[in-house]
Amino acid sequence: MTKSFGRWCFALSLISILVVYSSVGTLAFKRSTTAEWYLLKHTLMVVLGLAAMWLAHKIDYRYYSKISRLALWASVPFADLHLYERCYN
Repeated sequence: MTKSFGRWCFALSLISILVVYSSVGTLAFKRSTTAEWYLLKHTLMVVLGLAAMWLAHKIDYRYYSKISRLALWASVPFADLHLYERCYN
């Protein structure tokens, strides 16, 4: 199952790169830049995302279970800050 999932992620990433390249022509023309700049930017983001996924799946799940409680408590102030900004800004 892991190889199949990896192949699907890679295939969808390649398709997304093609879709971005084919659709940014007008945006690049309006902003006086080239479509290749957007292509390189998106490709870099895809490569970094795939690398982060690969690294995350190499880490043992027990490590994630150890830090999950800390992450849960750390997320509470951020959620509160987000709600505060939505209400008062």
